Amino acid sequence: MSSSQKRSRDNGSSSAPSSSSTRTAMFRQHVHALNEQFATWIASAKNERKDELWDEAARQYADYARAIRSDFEDVITQADFAPPRTSALGRRKTQDEEAAPGYELFVFGDGSSGQLGLGEDVIERPRPTRLQMPNASRVLSLAVGGMHCVAVTVTGDVFTWGVNDEGALGRDAATSNDYATASMSEFQMAEMSEKVSEMLPGRVDMAGAAATSAKAIHASAGDSHSCVVFDDGTAVAWGGFRNSSGLWAFSPTEKVAWRPRRIYVPKQGDATSRAFSCASGLDHVLLLTRAGHILSLGCGEKGRLGRLPEPETESDDPKGDVAYKMRCLVPGRVTLPTGASAISRVGCGSFTSYAICRDGRAYAWGINNYGQLAVSAAAAQKGTSAEALTRLQAANELDRCVEGPFYYPVPCDELSLRNLEVLNATGGEHHTLFTCRGASGPEMYAAGRPAYGRLGSSEVDASKDAFVGVPVRVSTPSGVRVVGAGAGTTVSGAVAEDGSMYVWGDGDSGLLCRSSSSSKEGDANTPELVDLPKSMTKAAVCSVAFGGMHGALLAR
Repeated sequence: MSSSQKRSRDNGSSSAPSSSSTRTAMFRQHVHALNEQFATWIASAKNERKDELWDEAARQYADYARAIRSDFEDVITQADFAPPRTSALGRRKTQDEEAAPGYELFVFGDGSSGQLGLGEDVIERPRPTRLQMPNASRVLSLAVGGMHCVAVTVTGDVFTWGVNDEGALGRDAATSNDYATASMSEFQMAEMSEKVSEMLPGRVDMAGAAATSAKAIHASAGDSHSCVVFDDGTAVAWGGFRNSSGLWAFSPTEKVAWRPRRIYVPKQGDATSRAFSCASGLDHVLLLTRAGHILSLGCGEKGRLGRLPEPETESDDPKGDVAYKMRCLVPGRVTLPTGASAISRVGCGSFTSYAICRDGRAYAWGINNYGQLAVSAAAAQKGTSAEALTRLQAANELDRCVEGPFYYPVPCDELSLRNLEVLNATGGEHHTLFTCRGASGPEMYAAGRPAYGRLGSSEVDASKDAFVGVPVRVSTPSGVRVVGAGAGTTVSGAVAEDGSMYVWGDGDSGLLCRSSSSSKEGDANTPELVDLPKSMTKAAVCSVAFGGMHGALLAR
């Protein structure tokens, strides 16, 4: 299946614990990871005598510590003062037992192309079904692409499954066609026996792309590409991007990278230049460094890279130019407007990008044809190039500048105007979900195209194909505190603090997790509580992500 036939959305899932005990465990896990990383940096920099280097390191440590306290303020007292818990045998649990790392993985939706990882006999799973990783490894990070998935385990290994037409799996993957050749030699049969089916989780060999001692910590996936960040700050990717001229991978002469390629290496001796997170759109990638800087690469059309001007990205002339391709394919820094604070998180929609700053403000770039960037008319006009403004004025269409696309970051000021602190942002094809902190606690807002009910709000008419540039509050039931979100092409999902999960949107997508006994039909215009299967009775959902026709979630 070609990339153009797929309909994708990722975001590498964000680990947003839900239940009180789960959030307490994750709070401790985050603190432990921060301290461990700081100790490693101290060991590597012990001979440095530059005061400014140590001052910067201390400042960053304090910033991240404050961010952790802010994210987990609802359980901070419990984590500090709760009495030691005991196991069923009556002994005290160790901290490692109480905060067992990783999550269990569940998949749902269409699996006809192997994207569920359950084998060729399983073509559909309407409700979440557990997917066991090899060696029973728990999952640290999950990414759902157009028709494939990427999982990073707690051991630092990477597993992929699904469609591999354009190298999205990064490994040799056996297909049913491989076994259908009766004349295959014994040597070929032996070679085939070592390949893991593309319909099952198979380990990606990072030899030559990542250091032997490095462990994967985070993943993202797009339509036909995958990206992984390692604990030493390097980033590796495989597959390829697609633009209006066709396929291209991670060098000007390469169309598809069938094996992992190292795409980013931090500056030696500079811990702040290490990448620690990534996000993917349909055909672009964002990397976030410890210094709070964003790097982008991939297809630059419609402004999604946030650093190349319109004449360069939209002209047909440079598409085959090696220099132009290098500017797109080599990670380049995205610069936010003057006065923006350091960036704490990044997110993507299919054709959009988001930066969440430590002060709770958000910036975005890319298409805004349905208002998905939550940009006011005033901010849009400031963010529009002089050439585009002249063109719109000549056509007497200046009011259309709010539709974008925006080639450089603009503030999502429709949120800040409502005094909302943005915690995270993730997008689908034409809509965005913003997880925010309001006066009464966690809240979720949506902007963009309302068709099929994907905005999940009773404030808009889902039957109209409208432009919703002022975010509307998602109509979750009263008392539900949303802590995480996932956006698909025409569907949306939310994770609540109590470990429950809600979905809404396109009723024909097969991604609303309705049971066979459910009387619900058609689109869900407001959030529906997912009736989790019995196998998940004691599980708390922590994150959810959607691909073109499949989805996955992490739970504890």
